[in-house]
Amino acid sequence: MIDSLLEQGALVFGILFAFELVDRTNFGVIALSARHPPNEVWLGASLAFVASTILSVAIGVVAISFLAHYLVWVKVAGGLILGVFGVRGLLHGSGVDEEKTEREHDVPLTRSQVRALAFGLILFLEMGDNTQILTILFVASTGDPLLVFVAAVLALVSVAAIGSRSGEFLRTRVPAERLERILAGLLLLIGILTVLLALDPRLLPFL
Repeated sequence: MIDSLLEQGALVFGILFAFELVDRTNFGVIALSARHPPNEVWLGASLAFVASTILSVAIGVVAISFLAHYLVWVKVAGGLILGVFGVRGLLHGSGVDEEKTEREHDVPLTRSQVRALAFGLILFLEMGDNTQILTILFVASTGDPLLVFVAAVLALVSVAAIGSRSGEFLRTRVPAERLERILAGLLLLIGILTVLLALDPRLLPFL
């Protein structure tokens, strides 16, 4: 019995970890951590993952048929938000000067503001995401919401830790203006792909 539970938990963890590692939400964590303290970003993102997983487990199989009509538009909205962040970053990066940068650094976000920003962004991006849908399906297929909840939270929080440290690594080794452009371009690309795949999943059938 215990071995069976461990195997199921490991399977849920592994699948969600792999999907989240290359997911738009993780790129959001990386982008935030490249601009703000990674520990605060990780904490806010982790709380968002806990909240989204609670919601996913609560939904389970009962409401999946109802939500199916709206998930595509939630995904589109998430993709558009990422696209807006990307465009904003590209425009900001092209016109930034040293004086403006110094003024911005004079008023950094507080720790609570960074946590709130990470929580809000990640929670919204996670709504209708592949990992949320998979979590709902795992609850329906295993019939063990507690097991799925624990495995899912561990997987998502672990990926958030990797993402936040990746953002910190980039911030300390890549010039600020170049990093801004790279992250903005990445967010824009992921946003476009998110919208396209939401409207027509056949574009990349393996996802």
